[in-house]
Amino acid sequence: MPVAYTYDEQELLFLLKTGDKTAFTHIYNRYSKKLFLNIYGLVKIEEVAEEILQDIFVLIWEKRETITIHQSFNAYL
Repeated sequence: MPVAYTYDEQELLFLLKTGDKTAFTHIYNRYSKKLFLNIYGLVKIEEVAEEILQDIFVLIWEKRETITIHQSFNAYL
């Protein structure tokens, strides 16, 4: 059975900047649940929280080449 490779945050961000869709998927899977919960805590409406989450990740993809992270991606979000 193959072992799943776990990318560290810096590797994922580098790959994201190059347009790697797999890296984007990893980033989404790593951060979306916690981010959704934070958004939901603010807006209190599930559908609105889902739309905001989607908008955030669309922006991340669109701006991937110019994203500069000085701390962690979690803090950036």
